[in-house]
Amino acid sequence: MRSKNIVIMTIILLSVTICAFAEEILTNESVIKMVKLGIADDIIIAKINAGKGSYDTSPEALSKLQKMGVSTKIITAMIETKSDPSKAVSAFAAKIPEGKFLLKKEDGYQKILPVKVTSEFSHRKAWIPFRVSSSLETFIFIAGKGSNIKVTNAHPVFYTRIEPSKIMLVKLGFHRNKEKRYVVFSGSHTDREIQLVVEAEGDIYRITPKDELEAGEYAFLASIKAPFTGVAMGLPDIEEAYDFGVNVNSSKESNDQ
Repeated sequence: MRSKNIVIMTIILLSVTICAFAEEILTNESVIKMVKLGIADDIIIAKINAGKGSYDTSPEALSKLQKMGVSTKIITAMIETKSDPSKAVSAFAAKIPEGKFLLKKEDGYQKILPVKVTSEFSHRKAWIPFRVSSSLETFIFIAGKGSNIKVTNAHPVFYTRIEPSKIMLVKLGFHRNKEKRYVVFSGSHTDREIQLVVEAEGDIYRITPKDELEAGEYAFLASIKAPFTGVAMGLPDIEEAYDFGVNVNSSKESNDQ
């Protein structure tokens, strides 16, 4: 009975250990840390094989790993992971904090959390100050008068882990009676879309507006299940929105990488 309990406890500890590192992008330093904590080689190798990593496998780095007590089996697993494109992460992407959307700031990165999105369908609404078409329209509403995220740079820089074809940046209007911001679509088109410049860096994307943004409220709309482009049936389901406000009249803030 005692032996059985020991086995059960071992399995629980193994699960907890793996979960604790589940979202971490492993590096040489994190592997050394696990070794120093006394975590078994098999557990460390399981984590290396299950997740993504950004490893330095230069001769000097390999020598340091050996001096720090990292076993040959673990080092071999690190080298094999580095050669697998599906698991390798660029050194730059490894430095970006966790999160789906982040705003680049002078002193680091600010995580943008998703906000509530609702939708309505209509042929026409009198209070809309612009009309896309007389066909069936989709109104996307975002709660609140304004975002808590404010930028003073007309050319802000964002980083995202969402595939770029599944996001769209739009400028929001404001409906006074509903106390909500909105954007209207005809099919999958809106004249409030902001064109973007996207640069891939491993599994993360650097996004900037193509042109300077005017003062106002904006949101990245995210359709996780389907891309915005090439949708035969119109607008895909929008599951998330990441909003921010632009105030270009304040002192400018540098968002350059």
